[in-house]
Amino acid sequence: MLPLGKQVIVMDGGFGSELERAGLGDAVPEELNLTRPEAVRAIHAAYAEAGADIITANSFGLNRIKYRGRYALADLARAAAENARSAGRTVFFDVGPTGALLAPVGTLTFDEAYAAYAEVAELTRGLVDGYIVETFSDLYELKACVLALKEHADKPVFATATFDKTLRTLTGSTPEIVCELLEGLGVDALGVNCSLGPEELAPVVERLLASTDLPVVVQPNRGLPKLVGGKTLYDLSEDEFALWTERFVNAGVSVIGGCCGTTPAFIRRIAAFKGRT
Repeated sequence: MLPLGKQVIVMDGGFGSELERAGLGDAVPEELNLTRPEAVRAIHAAYAEAGADIITANSFGLNRIKYRGRYALADLARAAAENARSAGRTVFFDVGPTGALLAPVGTLTFDEAYAAYAEVAELTRGLVDGYIVETFSDLYELKACVLALKEHADKPVFATATFDKTLRTLTGSTPEIVCELLEGLGVDALGVNCSLGPEELAPVVERLLASTDLPVVVQPNRGLPKLVGGKTLYDLSEDEFALWTERFVNAGVSVIGGCCGTTPAFIRRIAAFKGRT
């Protein structure tokens, strides 16, 4: 594990968008760990070659509530970790939301969510170096996830939420509330991912930095998406993304990477800037 607070840590970039670029956008991403491991490993290797310090496993939807496919969860989790490990970097297991709404808005209970994430921890704690909990918009579910990982795996946990243009999560939480919750849960780093492009996320990043002494993680999308001919396209250039990356790091962000639409070329630019800090 790299020393948090001692240096800037570079995460990798978009994975689903890279699968789409490889012509695999119609597949269940997590199942490709078993059906097309060479394609998954190639993406991991490209991010490692670009300079990513942490490689994120292709495991975003691997929990018993969201994944209802033809393979055993344990087999997919192991394959995801092994594919990521092949890149020769620190490996974090990617943990995403269940896709279900927790009560009282939905029918999923807190205990059910906790149990699903505890299972993820039990299956993977011996396979990975840490966890990146990302793209959560409901703080109640985020709490269930982080608690389960912390209580069932003795590994670092980075946790990031998503915010909309109102600078709140889908359920109305502010950056300050997110910081308070995650600090109380004992995460190792906290921040924001996905959501919007770097320019739109800048106010969120500023408020996160002002609200916590923990390392802050920022992984923006490649700008705002556009649907053209049935495909999701992003028009933010590598130069523009790199400029925002530099601003975030100079402001105090400790862990930086990309989300939807970013490629190894974007991560290479981030790593190059890190080398000058």
